[in-house]
Amino acid sequence: MTEQNKLQPAELKDQLAEITETMQRERVEFSPEIQKYFDEEMARFTELMANGQMPIKKDLDEFIGKIKLYVENEKFIQRDMSKSYDEMVYTLNSYGYKDKRPDKETVLNAIRELGPEMIQNIRGFIWPKIIMTPKVTLASMKAKIDNNKKFPDQKDVFFQETPLSELWGNQPDAFTVSVVEGAITLPQLPSDIRNLTLGEKYQYLYEDYKKRGMKMISTREYMMLLQQFLPTYRFSKNKINVLDFYDATILNCDHLKEIEMIPYGFWHPEDEKYKLLRDPPQTQEESFNSRPSVKVMEI
Repeated sequence: MTEQNKLQPAELKDQLAEITETMQRERVEFSPEIQKYFDEEMARFTELMANGQMPIKKDLDEFIGKIKLYVENEKFIQRDMSKSYDEMVYTLNSYGYKDKRPDKETVLNAIRELGPEMIQNIRGFIWPKIIMTPKVTLASMKAKIDNNKKFPDQKDVFFQETPLSELWGNQPDAFTVSVVEGAITLPQLPSDIRNLTLGEKYQYLYEDYKKRGMKMISTREYMMLLQQFLPTYRFSKNKINVLDFYDATILNCDHLKEIEMIPYGFWHPEDEKYKLLRDPPQTQEESFNSRPSVKVMEI
């Protein structure tokens, strides 16, 4: 073994101490599976030191990398996802949804079960948001929004095709929980993607999300997401704090056998309403983007 691959005792001791201090400082509690891995590796390194042996630096770097990832993921779950769960529950109550919903710890544990790499991917969202989608029809969702307006000038949600149309998705068969990109304004796509037709752009984004184990946000998820932003609009009408003010979100239509129209949603500032429209795949719309969604659980 070359000298550069060997660890000095002081270096090993310092790195192991740093890990323990970080966990204590951040008040991170691992799942039983991760805690078992941590304890076993710590015991192995400690035993090597007691026997006057030093582990390979690569082994320790891999262990430290994994633990740092677990720590960051757990901080994210305990801080950001916990807060997002509370915000979603507030939204459900605000709009009068009575469906039975999973408690916070059940949802957070289900997010942990997605695995460290997927959680890291979700952390990469601009604004990750937990979305709980009740087992109600799209027409019922529209009625909830229209009958619970959050500011004086708010108008009814406009659907270019009836909410009963198959364009918007299949009828619900479960209460679902997912984490979606909740950024108020979506980032601009690279110019070569921006200049694609709507159909080509849909296919590119759909395949990109699929490669990462995600899907494109559905119409029903989008309807639940926008309900989180409408209550704040009245407090600052001159500030952009409502979803898709400048752009539009392309909606999933993988339920269709043939894609003749592609659905999308956006906020129309002049009309002060959300509009859900559809255009042919050959349409050119540079500002359109979409939102990734990760399924967490269903009941």
